[in-house]
Amino acid sequence: MNDTATENIRRHRTVIEPSSGWIPIRWAELWHYRSLLWVFTWRDIKVRYKQTLLGFAWAVISPVMSMVVFTVIFGKLAGFDKLTGDTPYQLVVFAALLPWAYFSGSLGRAGNSLVSNAHIVTKVYFPRLLIPVSTLGSGLVDFAIALVVFMALAAWYGIFPTLAMCLIPFILLGVSALAVGVGMIFSALIVKFRDMAMVLSYVTTFWMYLTPVMYPAEVLSEKSRWMLDFNPMYGYVSAFRTVLLDQPMHWLSLGYSVAFTVVLLIVGAYFFTRTEKTFADVV
Repeated sequence: MNDTATENIRRHRTVIEPSSGWIPIRWAELWHYRSLLWVFTWRDIKVRYKQTLLGFAWAVISPVMSMVVFTVIFGKLAGFDKLTGDTPYQLVVFAALLPWAYFSGSLGRAGNSLVSNAHIVTKVYFPRLLIPVSTLGSGLVDFAIALVVFMALAAWYGIFPTLAMCLIPFILLGVSALAVGVGMIFSALIVKFRDMAMVLSYVTTFWMYLTPVMYPAEVLSEKSRWMLDFNPMYGYVSAFRTVLLDQPMHWLSLGYSVAFTVVLLIVGAYFFTRTEKTFADVV
């Protein structure tokens, strides 16, 4: 090869180097691969219910059994059913279990999504951000089934839908964003530190006890109830109870939850993209 050809190669070559600092989210690339999001989502739905004995029935059994256990332990033995007024304690718990079950399940799947898809991450390039986002789909199927069961149970107690239920998709969008935001942080951490998966499990359990799911917010005194607003899930759980049981809406608490969600979603997305370049090497 002569000197002229060598000089041309040197002049036109492209050197690919790892990015440094805060890497911006490549929105155009995410849009280009949008069809892949549906592929991942549909795959997760099929895999989740493949070779199961009861299939979609688990979407009914899980919240119903949790409702029964909470009703016996917290409603009857702890006496929390006396704090719900004319509204049956079973419905108060079930209404809170709907968003919480969706959130905790989505958070767990999003947090472990990269490790679960290691065989894809190490072989094919695509925006890795699609993996934790795609985990929301299977949870939505369970949520829809459980919501139908709740509506039937509520009708049994003489409580019927109101126009406030039109807010459910918007509240659910906030819950989804919160699950993905926190899930992206843990998914990036679990790739490097596998024991963070156990930390995520403990965090989810502890978070549930800090959220008024199995107990009404009235358990706390008026002076202490402000602390609930620092729990991002409280506003969403309270909002679900409001629209499903026709109770007064706590708009300020919902506003706090939305604000925390936006912050966690932004932090999670940028932390994920910042560490994305190392996923293929350590996953």
